Amino acid sequence: MKSHSAGIAGVGHALPQRVVDNSAIAEQIGRTPEWIARRTGIRTRHWLAEGECLADICAKAARRALQDASLAARDVDLILLATVSAEQSFPSVACRVQEQLGCERAVAFDLSAACSGFVFALSTAEAFVLSGKYRNILVIGGESLARLTNQKDPGSAHLFGDGAGAVLLRPWEECRQGRLEATGMGSDGAGGSRIEMREKIYLDGKAVYRFSVPKMTEVIHEAMNGYDSDNLGLLIPHQANRRLIESVGGFHPHCSVTGEGRGETQVRANLGDAGNGCRMDLGLVEKPLREGSTAGRNQG
Repeated sequence: MKSHSAGIAGVGHALPQRVVDNSAIAEQIGRTPEWIARRTGIRTRHWLAEGECLADICAKAARRALQDASLAARDVDLILLATVSAEQSFPSVACRVQEQLGCERAVAFDLSAACSGFVFALSTAEAFVLSGKYRNILVIGGESLARLTNQKDPGSAHLFGDGAGAVLLRPWEECRQGRLEATGMGSDGAGGSRIEMREKIYLDGKAVYRFSVPKMTEVIHEAMNGYDSDNLGLLIPHQANRRLIESVGGFHPHCSVTGEGRGETQVRANLGDAGNGCRMDLGLVEKPLREGSTAGRNQG
């Protein structure tokens, strides 16, 4: 049966136990720990330990999302997992997670869209829910980027962390929370050379920054089309680095960019303790979703 809208019924995230601070990286790239923190806002990041794999932390995040939604693993219809850092081409990380969770009847596949991966997976899952094809969908974003990073590259060695986040998407009529009001996707293949996988991750930081700030601001306005921006209660941008978050947060005069947020519009950041892992943004939505801290206002 088709649904009129989809809602986030449960949220979970997971980080590896291994914590790496700036002092472990600074000397290799000819910088100081203070420089890294001042430049990026990152103080520590989490890396997978020896013997850990990406599927392990993805399964942990997904299990927490299921618990949060009070849904049994056997009732999951689809597992969509966004990643660019699977340890092997196949089987997919999603299938590994399916096995670990015991989601025996769930369809499972990976989706690759780098920093936009989780948003792409969420939009795809929403379409499945609205069509009536699937009712209970685990959307997972997970990365193990540390092993793909050139640890001597001063432009990227200090940025990336490992981790995973997950949501359980259901018809909104059934969960009555976390309603998706607007989603969207976009691509610009012409900019692929700015950040790409060579032998390791290559990043032209200045070019990515110049592209990202106006583009992220543009898509925020598109998502808010038809809504009063003064009623935006919470903005969670991609956790790339502190400077980018502050620039994007400046799209609205009432935004407050802090760890907790006390302005009229809260702009959340957690990369100081987790680094840029493309998926750790999910940890920031758990508290407001559960406590309704932006009740009556929109979250983006």
